[in-house]
Amino acid sequence: MALYQRVLAIMDGGWCTGHLATDAAGTPVPVHSESAAYFCAVGALERAQLEFGSPIIKLSPRSAEIWMASNDQAGKALVQRLIRKRMTRL
Repeated sequence: MALYQRVLAIMDGGWCTGHLATDAAGTPVPVHSESAAYFCAVGALERAQLEFGSPIIKLSPRSAEIWMASNDQAGKALVQRLIRKRMTRL
């Protein structure tokens, strides 16, 4: 559950679409980059897992596609609601 809370906090700190992570100027960067400032839902999950020291959750390619499509098409609020819903199932 702490992982999902961290994912939400990362997204609240800076959110993007179209890339896993971008710097403050909007240039795509790796999620592990010190210059990463904005994250999509999948990028925030990857970043949180890096902070926790190991991959706790491995998204299937299909799940990653759904998260990314929701992030880019439906927006941050919907994705965060889906994450919160997932948290209640833990």
